[in-house]
Amino acid sequence: VGPIPKGTPWADPSSPVGKEIAVRYHTGLKSEGRFYTDSNGREMVPRDRNKRGPSYPPLVVSEPVAGNYYPVNTAISVDDGDRELVVLTDVTQGGTSLTDGTVELMVHRRTIDDDSRGVFEGLSETMCGCESGLTHPLVRCDCPGLTVRGKHWLVFDVLAEAHVARRELAEELNFPPTLAFTDAAVEQGQKSWLAAALPKQVKLQTLTSNYASWHDDQVMLRLSHQYAAGEHAVLSRNVSVDLGSLFGSGFRVRAASEMSLTSNQDRGTMENRRLVWNVTDVTGGAVHSQIHAVQSSEKWQPMSGLVATLRPMEVKTFLVDLERPAVAFV
Repeated sequence: VGPIPKGTPWADPSSPVGKEIAVRYHTGLKSEGRFYTDSNGREMVPRDRNKRGPSYPPLVVSEPVAGNYYPVNTAISVDDGDRELVVLTDVTQGGTSLTDGTVELMVHRRTIDDDSRGVFEGLSETMCGCESGLTHPLVRCDCPGLTVRGKHWLVFDVLAEAHVARRELAEELNFPPTLAFTDAAVEQGQKSWLAAALPKQVKLQTLTSNYASWHDDQVMLRLSHQYAAGEHAVLSRNVSVDLGSLFGSGFRVRAASEMSLTSNQDRGTMENRRLVWNVTDVTGGAVHSQIHAVQSSEKWQPMSGLVATLRPMEVKTFLVDLERPAVAFV
């Protein structure tokens, strides 16, 4: 999409006007003013048109369009309680649902004037990086505006199937295989460090030796649960993974310790130090209800031997003593 022209020949050719390009998908779903956007690819957060969450004061609608736009990192959806439309994107865009059953995503924009938010300039980048319209005795910018490329994948299905499809397709769209090239002779075929496929709701998030020098040559392993509480009847349950049988091809986890998310302290020590806050929900329980709708009520479960249990949406980090084969494969 693009470049977006600055001129407006259909209005006043002498006065450039900012423009925003959006894609809108229409369905007959009775979504009753509610839609969902993801939070950094994790929980799907409910959004109500012309409203704010229970901890906010009542909204005075002065921006019926801009006031209903939210960041969309991977997915936006609408449903009627039985069926759901999901639009997946490979880049972060602004999204909304301005009428029932519709999903709208802003795919490109070019503004001329500053929006009084501290940048002190419009959004009018060019393909060569100069300031569009700049005139100077030595410098002039005649470069066209930006052209953007991206993908939208659409899912329309019953709720349970749509929830599975959106999780799996979001991974495929945003984390495609990494291509590498070499002129060296390599063995053809497929190889994997994993002994078997992980449970459907578990993702191997991180496996790195970058921090081994700080942790006695231990490797950092991070696993994540891909579903929120209540998102799916089966896949939103707790799931256990045996780290001892996780890898194959000569690799084996001999020992493992669960750490905090950033691996700077033992998880058990962190849990024992966790502060307990006396909290009063001044909204009469509305905020707590919103949190508990997507958050597991079960407490953290420490490892049992080499078996780790993940709750819905939980991400766990481990330092593992990894046995390696005598000869590494390519």
